[in-house]
Amino acid sequence: MINFGCLLLASLLLTASMSSGTYGGDVDFTSLKVKSEDQTQIFYNRYHNALEGLDQDELKALQNSTVILVPGFLGEWMQDLKGYLGPIKDWLNRNSISYEIAKTQSTKSSNENAKIIRELIGKVSKSGKNIYIIAHSRGGIDTLLALTEDRPAAQISGIILIQSPIYGTWVSDAVAEWCKTEFEASVTESKPTHLACLEKIIWLTNGKAKPKEILVGLWNTVMAMRSFERSRWMKDNMPALEKLFRDEKIPLLSISTKDEGDAWRWTPYEIFRRKMWGIGISNDGIVPSTSMKVPETSFVLLQSNTDHSTLVEKRDGKSFFQNRVYEIAFDLVVDGSLSTFSND
Repeated sequence: MINFGCLLLASLLLTASMSSGTYGGDVDFTSLKVKSEDQTQIFYNRYHNALEGLDQDELKALQNSTVILVPGFLGEWMQDLKGYLGPIKDWLNRNSISYEIAKTQSTKSSNENAKIIRELIGKVSKSGKNIYIIAHSRGGIDTLLALTEDRPAAQISGIILIQSPIYGTWVSDAVAEWCKTEFEASVTESKPTHLACLEKIIWLTNGKAKPKEILVGLWNTVMAMRSFERSRWMKDNMPALEKLFRDEKIPLLSISTKDEGDAWRWTPYEIFRRKMWGIGISNDGIVPSTSMKVPETSFVLLQSNTDHSTLVEKRDGKSFFQNRVYEIAFDLVVDGSLSTFSND
């Protein structure tokens, strides 16, 4: 098991050897524009009004549904470590809303995880209940893939994506480039570049040696979140996404975040956060803020400094913020106020 307290050291050592740039990526995150509808002002109007939120009819609709939670990268390892997904599970439990957790795995490809999500959607749909999906980080990528290929006949009533790298992340671009630069000339045929690189990263994070299949799986995750791969996937799959969100009118809300300012954040993301801000990329420590939007849908940009784990792990003093974010996000999705774009 990786000691996540050492990730800060690992990120420091990684970024110390990097120069600025996009590292082979295909997206300039400083100028990325995504055609999506900004719901931020409406979100905060409701957030600050104590009387706003889910009404009884909306809450009842949710209580007659099932929410599917899709974890992000390393999510299956962190649920017991830092209460990963604990805040949203607590909120659902307090409101008597049933949920299921997709048993996706970081070591599996997005195609494999998409199959797991589709199977869970099919299982839940047999109950006759409507389905809402909440996905965090890489889970959003896996979810979009699950819904654009061989989706089972099921009533998807709404989707909330939290900090998902829809167009990739600078961190994956940087790690992939660092691996290539550091290890390509020195590895042997029995230990290719990516395995040597990941073994070094795991060593830096005080982790034990991993079986080859786990290293390959982790490398697949890094590659899946590179901006080149994500921008190409989005271009190829826009017709299927438009069918979901425009023709089938499935509401989707992306929660975009940023963590800015000079104050030091004692998180594993801090070095990456500062590195990206230094080259003009607004980010949450892992994902550029501009990458967290899906075309033809709606988004909110949280105004408070919010790192990549603030909404999904239990933190002192953050429960009110977390609860209001979940409630208002569901309020927007359930009440029918989110619009999708036409062909105009």
